[in-house]
Formats: sequence, C-alpha cells, structure tokens
Amino acid sequence: MSRLGALILLGGGGHAAVVAEAASAAGWRIEGYLDDGAEAGRLPASRIDLQRLGAIADLARVVESAGRDCAVHAAVGDGRLRRDWLAMASDIGLGAPPVVHPSAVLSPSATLGGGVFVGPRAVVNAGANVGEGVIVNSGAIIEHDCEIGPFSHIAPGSVLGGGVVVGESVLVGIGSTVRPRVRIGSLAIVGAGAAVIGDVPEGVTVLGVPAAVAADASGSG
Repeated sequence: MSRLGALILLGGGGHAAVVAEAASAAGWRIEGYLDDGAEAGRLPASRIDLQRLGAIADLARVVESAGRDCAVHAAVGDGRLRRDWLAMASDIGLGAPPVVHPSAVLSPSATLGGGVFVGPRAVVNAGANVGEGVIVNSGAIIEHDCEIGPFSHIAPGSVLGGGVVVGESVLVGIGSTVRPRVRIGSLAIVGAGAAVIGDVPEGVTVLGVPAAVAADASGSG
C-alpha cells in the first residue's frame, strides 16, 4: 500500500518520466498522467507503465471520476506551465506537495514550497527556502540559507553557495556554480557551466567563466 497516497502527474514528457520514477520510489501511488498529446499508454522514457488519463484541461473530471482524494504534480520543465497548472489545481482544491527522491539529502531545517521536485542525489542544506514549483534537479546542491524563488529550475549538477538568493522563474544551468551571497534576478538564465561571482540583473543571460552578461541574449524564465 502507498505510504503517501495517490498522485496525478501533469505532463507527459521526459521530466514527467523522471518525476514518475522518483515519486514511485518515494512511496506515492501514481494514478496516471494528463497531457495534451494524442497518444495514450505508457509514459515516454519511463519504465513505469502509466495510463494517460486525458488532457490537462480534464483534471477536474479525472479527479471527480477517481472518487478519492488525489494530489497533483506539475511535471514539466517549463516554469510558466508549472505556474499555470498548479494554479489550476489549486482552483479546484487539489494539493501539490513536494516530490523528493529517496536518495536526495534534505536538511530538517530546509523548507519546500508546494509542487517542488527534488531529484536523485540532490542536496538542500540547512535553512534553505525553496519556493513553489521549483525543480532541484539531479545532483544539484543548494547550500545553507539560500532563497530560491518560485518556478525556478536548478539544473543537474549545479551548485549554489551559502546565502544565494534566486528570483522567480530563473534557470540555473547544468553544471554551473554560484558564489555565496550572490543575488540572481527574476527571469534570468545562468548558462551551462558558468561560474557566477557577482550579482545577476533581472531578465538577462550570463555565460562563461567568470560569468558575464551575453551581448545578444536575454532571459525568458
């Protein structure tokens, strides 16, 4: 019997497969997934055989027909979709608790908002505050006292030093590092492998070692 209850995934892509396997390992009973694609059947890329229950807009109908309480998780990489889908779920009274892979290390003094995903071997250390709908992806490290704004994505293998403040809908790219106490503005993008040693303004893309603002690019969250 599931330890954590029933979970419906919103989204049917690669990130949904990652979430499905993590949630199952953590003890959730996954009812199936909603996605706007036409194909039914097994969730792509996942070894877990999950049924497509309908389109995203069918959420209320699916929950009603299930006849029992369900939680949801917005299992998609696009932060704007995570925001919209979690708002839709909230509007019909559904909860979206965090999904944490059993191999992740989560400090008892850290806090996670609704709809957060913490992936395999990720670390969230003492006093860190991770906002609603954030992805802390595989192997990422969020050090002590960091503040991560809602709907941001801390990508695989990235490292945030102590006291880093990340705004809303930020992408911290794969394998990047951020020096302690740096502030990253909302809608910014930190490129893969970048080394951020100073504050990053809102809405820009920074690249390189040390990271600098890209001349012809801006963030989109």
